[in-house]
Amino acid sequence: MIKVLVVDDDAIYVSAVRQALEASNLEFIVVTDSADALEAAIKFQPDVILLDMIMPGMSGNDVLHAIRTNNKTSNIEVIHVTASENIDEMLMSVRLHIADYIPKSISITELIEKVKFVSVTKVMRTKTSELLAHSKAMAAKYSPDYPASI
Repeated sequence: MIKVLVVDDDAIYVSAVRQALEASNLEFIVVTDSADALEAAIKFQPDVILLDMIMPGMSGNDVLHAIRTNNKTSNIEVIHVTASENIDEMLMSVRLHIADYIPKSISITELIEKVKFVSVTKVMRTKTSELLAHSKAMAAKYSPDYPASI
């Protein structure tokens, strides 16, 4: 089951997302205070975080930086959700390796599909990395001339 952490202070938006996540049978928790986001991510270990960019206190990019620099959360996929069209915020998010950057105006159905897609993509990347590591180990074991740098 896909686990989602929603970090957003907009009660109306959170209500709509909550209903959609429930209807999609996805496991989730909601945090409305950006200062609680990192702790929630550490404890819940979600597959995907839906992170509002504009929140009181810590900004979405501040939260994302905290997530990316913590060993327990650095590999969690983050989708930035925002009502802003600030290009500097978008660029900062991209530099901090977000999975997607979407407007709050997106349909809830499309949002759920993006969450599922990001989660599946993460699983595929993980499996591919594991297979590549296994292939390298097997090649090194059975072919001593195999270049280790590949």
